[in-house]
Amino acid sequence: MASPIAGNESFTNVENVAGQLKVLDVNNLTSFNLTAENATVDPAAVYSDLAPTWEGLTPVLAVASGATLADNSLNALAYNNTGGAYSITLPSATVGNVCVVVQSVALSGSGTDALIINAVSGDVFATGSILQSTAGNVLSLPTAANGTDDILTFTPSATDANNIWNVGAKLYFSCTTQGIWHINDEQVTAVLTTAQGAWAFSS
Repeated sequence: MASPIAGNESFTNVENVAGQLKVLDVNNLTSFNLTAENATVDPAAVYSDLAPTWEGLTPVLAVASGATLADNSLNALAYNNTGGAYSITLPSATVGNVCVVVQSVALSGSGTDALIINAVSGDVFATGSILQSTAGNVLSLPTAANGTDDILTFTPSATDANNIWNVGAKLYFSCTTQGIWHINDEQVTAVLTTAQGAWAFSS
């Protein structure tokens, strides 16, 4: 192999990989499909640990409350912790679909107005999905535990600057099994000593 795997490079004709490749570090791997000759990779088993690439997604700016998001889209939310709850709906969870939401503005409403992300009827968040959250200023890890959770709610602190969901924060939704969304998150961690705001799964 002429060069290490990096960026968008790929490699083919990987033979006898089983038994030779003992550890695959996927912390920064963002490819949607991992394919090797004579090797079987179950995407559902590994994909929830990977952040999908933004390549090929359709950007949508200033997404307003009440919107239904499109398939394979990158959505900049206009949520601002003011004016009541802000609610959006994900597209249908079809195999290969990716939907990314990113907070586009700093929270400044000084309220406790929720951000609500709904799955469409019949879709759920994968059992075992975990998000970074807080209880007071202490890390908590809410988990989708029952296989029926289809609502994801963020309740902010009135101290806008302390919220872990803030400008630049991201949620990645990806589907490898019909009707089920996997979630990966990147939230604000610069204010860990005062981090506030709580996520919750529900149905």
